[in-house]
Amino acid sequence: VGRSMKLSESAIMAASILMTLAPMQLLYAQEGRMYALLQLEFLAALWAILNRRYIILWLALTAMLYTHNYGFVYAVVLLPLSLFYERRTIHGYLPCLSVALAMFCFGFWFPTLTHQAAAIKDTWWVQPTTLGAWLAPLYQNLFGSGLVGVFDPMAEIVSMALAAFAIFQAVLQWRTKPAGLQLVYLVLAPMTLAWSAEL
Repeated sequence: VGRSMKLSESAIMAASILMTLAPMQLLYAQEGRMYALLQLEFLAALWAILNRRYIILWLALTAMLYTHNYGFVYAVVLLPLSLFYERRTIHGYLPCLSVALAMFCFGFWFPTLTHQAAAIKDTWWVQPTTLGAWLAPLYQNLFGSGLVGVFDPMAEIVSMALAAFAIFQAVLQWRTKPAGLQLVYLVLAPMTLAWSAEL
């Protein structure tokens, strides 16, 4: 994905190291749950967009929808990016077709999903809709679910400062290095959509 986005080798290496050492990634790698699989499917869908492989995009989106309810959020985020990559070609309908086919394939499970949502509506886990809750995934990916004691506020400040620096650099260099702004979009858009739904 990094090479398809034309990121530098140092940026790819830094992302790989961060993914290898991040506490939440280590936790996801050891759990028998859907989070690591969802990440893999998202990366496969992103790779498919970057390389214009729309059958793979359809399969990855379908798998994302069946893996986790947040698959909808990521599908909504990936569609504008895929249309951006196809903006100068005559194949702009292909990303839309991939998403439509994925939604059709998921349609068979949708009645069960609505039944489950109705059954657990009183116990549904809702995140707080504060700025801190919106930024919490950035902090958690760097430092886990929280450091005990006096270091917790410092860790939060460090992660927020790193995020602000990355966004600032991406905005400054958007003409020469558009991948930075695309990465900011891919990080902030799902968080913003989920936060808006909770709100």
